[in-house]
Order: sequence, then C-alpha cells, then structure tokens
Amino acid sequence: MMSYWMMVCSPRCIEKIDGNELLNLLRQVNHQSLCQQYGLDPALIPSALRRLKLFVPTDFNVVNYFLLNYRPDPHPPLVFECSFVDEGRAKDTFLNFRNSWIAPEVREAVEKTCSVISVVLSPSQLKDMGILFAYEVARWILGQAGGVLRGLDGSWYRLNRFSAFLKIER
Repeated sequence: MMSYWMMVCSPRCIEKIDGNELLNLLRQVNHQSLCQQYGLDPALIPSALRRLKLFVPTDFNVVNYFLLNYRPDPHPPLVFECSFVDEGRAKDTFLNFRNSWIAPEVREAVEKTCSVISVVLSPSQLKDMGILFAYEVARWILGQAGGVLRGLDGSWYRLNRFSAFLKIER
C-alpha cells in the first residue's frame, strides 16, 4: 500500500507537546473552509470532532511520538514522530536534502534544524479528515517552534505572518 509523508523541520529542539493546546486548536479551526480547500466532504466533520483524541506520552523526551485519533476502530490514527538531527536516521534524511538542489531558504532552515516531526498518511487518510488534521498539526508546530514544512506534494512551505502556508520557490 502506498503512503504519503510530510515533515516539519524546526530549529527548536521540541521536547514537549502541549496536548490540550493542540486539541483546542484542532477543534477551533474553520473546518468548513479547510474541507473545501482539501476537497473533503464537510459531512465528515462532526464524526471526526467527536472522536478527536490526542495521546502524548508523558516522557516525550524518551518516547518521541504522539497519536491523533479521529476515526473509529480499527482505522489507525495519525502517528507523528519526532527525530533529532543528531540521530542517525535524521542525519541520513538531512544529508539527502543537503545534496539535492533546493531553495536557499529551505537549505538554511534544514541546516539549522534540531527537530523533525513527520507523519505518514495512508491513501484513505488523504480522503478523510486526516489530511486536514495533519496540516493543522504542522501549522501549529511551525507557529510554536518555527521552521519549514515539506508538504505531501513534495514542495516546501513556511508560514506567513497570517499563519498561512506560503510555498517556498526555488
């Protein structure tokens, strides 16, 4: 089964996720307009919001992931993983980006990165509220910690002063 991924590269070492703040944000965004933006059926909103639960391990420094449930069992949640640049896997990822031609703004952000938070979406999560929640979590992280986003389309984005995603051109 094919999967799609996105990641936030942040210059801050993210050692904690404020689950209450993130859940409040996810409940308060304009779901109607975001559904329109992502081509989603707004009828999905009530069910997803009723099931919306966030699991953040109490020791995020040791267990570097968090889960966002929004669908009934047995559908899997969104799993957000945090890596640190000094870890081998993150270094390999960054070496690949450093060796490819990317916009100077992205290269600079990547070289300053301390934390990488990534999420993999299944094809079904691209058609339900998963894509909306994944991008809103990314927006929240960028707003809290700064950095750049590698979106599902493979393009790089930053937030503008209105917290909207702005594509970084080469």
